[in-house]
Amino acid sequence: MTQDSDHESTTLGRSSSVFQRRLLNEHTIDAPKMAGRSELLTFEYLPKSVQSLPHLHQMALTGNTAKLSELLSQDSTIASSVDIYGRTALHLVSSHGVYFSLKQLSKYCSKEMLDRPDCYRHTALHYAAQGGHTQCAKLLLESGSDVNVTQHTGNTPLHLAALYAYPEMVALLCRHGADVHARNTSEETPFQVATRSAYLNRGRVEFHCTILALQLNSGSSVTVQDNEGITPLHHVATYCEREQCTAFLRAAGANVRRRNHGNMTAAQLARVAVTKRMLRKLRKTPPRLEQFCMLVIRQRLGTCLRTKADQLPLPKALKDKLLHKTLSKVI
Repeated sequence: MTQDSDHESTTLGRSSSVFQRRLLNEHTIDAPKMAGRSELLTFEYLPKSVQSLPHLHQMALTGNTAKLSELLSQDSTIASSVDIYGRTALHLVSSHGVYFSLKQLSKYCSKEMLDRPDCYRHTALHYAAQGGHTQCAKLLLESGSDVNVTQHTGNTPLHLAALYAYPEMVALLCRHGADVHARNTSEETPFQVATRSAYLNRGRVEFHCTILALQLNSGSSVTVQDNEGITPLHHVATYCEREQCTAFLRAAGANVRRRNHGNMTAAQLARVAVTKRMLRKLRKTPPRLEQFCMLVIRQRLGTCLRTKADQLPLPKALKDKLLHKTLSKVI
């Protein structure tokens, strides 16, 4: 086993044991009785909410891969058994990041099983993306999961990864061909969802900028509108309290004068004074020549931006700005 695989196994094993401890801490279980026992939880110490699950789901959640393998080898069809919400064991271990159970289960799952929806039309990949479990998502994708599958509100896994601000997950999904132009039932692309997620993930501005950059480099549009005419800049003005996000979108080509279907500009929607002041100043300030040049290059390269940027005869500082690694001056 290589050093990298040793590290990965240690990391994944640690995440599994963390989940087991969380089961103990979040439910009324006599923890002292567990002293000296195996790290794997046994049935009598499982919370009642887990005890009510099908037996396969219990073994999968607690990381008991030996028992899991035994059950599946006796009857592989139980891999398709579901709980009252239509979730298979694959859904649950993907949601909680129990990697080794997922690895075991995936051997018995067909393509149809991998993309099987629960009652909310979430697939295992949706749950992995929503929870930020990158290794689980990678395993699912390599096993054949559909990267662009949608749930009940039309969100793809990329929508959820963008909403909950997981840069590594966004990068993984984009590498596997996630559609950055996919729209949910509100006509929002993952890029728009990411700009709206600032409300849910305050204080993580660097994550938002990383996620936005990843999607822009994969071909996302900074001027896209939803079914109410709202652009990413409108969302940032409404939900984000930091001017960095506003500056980022402006440098990427956002139109500060664009109005939504309610005839409102981003400056009119801004809730925070510093954002409102900045947007008003941007309206009076023409874009810099550097910004125009960057926009033209990005448009010409399109989805090949990431692969061809390094071949351009430009200084590294300009290439970094081109790929949104550093912020261009906007005022």
